[in-house]
Amino acid sequence: MTHQKVTVGADWLHDHLLEDDLVILDGSWHLPSERRNAKEEYEKEHIPGALFFDLDKHSRQDTDLPHMMPDAAQFSREMGSLGLSHEMTFIIYDTKGLFSAARIWWMFRHFGIQKVYILNGGLQAWKNMGYKIESGLKTKPKTNFLARVENNLTIDLEEMKKAILSKESPLLFDARSSARFLGREAEPRPGVQAGHMPGAINIPYDSLLDNAQKLLSTKDLQRIFDQKGFTPHQPVIATCGSGVTACIILLALTHLGYNTFALYDGSWSEWGSLRDVPIIKT
Repeated sequence: MTHQKVTVGADWLHDHLLEDDLVILDGSWHLPSERRNAKEEYEKEHIPGALFFDLDKHSRQDTDLPHMMPDAAQFSREMGSLGLSHEMTFIIYDTKGLFSAARIWWMFRHFGIQKVYILNGGLQAWKNMGYKIESGLKTKPKTNFLARVENNLTIDLEEMKKAILSKESPLLFDARSSARFLGREAEPRPGVQAGHMPGAINIPYDSLLDNAQKLLSTKDLQRIFDQKGFTPHQPVIATCGSGVTACIILLALTHLGYNTFALYDGSWSEWGSLRDVPIIKT
């Protein structure tokens, strides 16, 4: 299997920082319980030239579910307001190392952007190298952006139900912690039940990362997926609490060279809030 480049290192980014077609996005997002303001943190310190990408603002607004994928019209309008275009090369990072950046990476791929990568290890990896940081709010002149939706990269509730009932159902990988997956820990969102979907396999997102919050080696990633019963060309659906950390599973699979997978966008925030779907607690 041919491995695919999905991340860049801090040294690579430093060497290419001034290239005209390179755009850096701070895609930091924090759980409400953390009481952190990602935009305020960005304004205090960020990689030189980086724009702030507000995950909640640039997500679908006509739903109570958190940061759902916007439609093409909204995405086009808001990416144009940020001054972005398809021809640019995007480097996305967050302050945790590898967390919310993967969701934005997947969002860009969903809308047909191919030249998008993640800074492995995030802002901390940049700072660990002693590279310069800056403060303030960075903007770019507006552009005309036309999103092109890539089919089958993101699925909705009805498609998720069909997949579970299918005789040839895909592997379903859940990126939440084992305690949440097994229903031993209450869900952080009110009204959401504990447990997991029938047939789901738990791959906690942090099991794919090392102590520096970087993707594990190719060998170690392949070993983990092999142990979970994955085989080449087998369809996979990734899920998590709200469609953020599931994208770390998709990032790892893409790095390994696989491409038959999708994100269940509503994830457990949607499934666990329903009363007419099967939920497993064990």
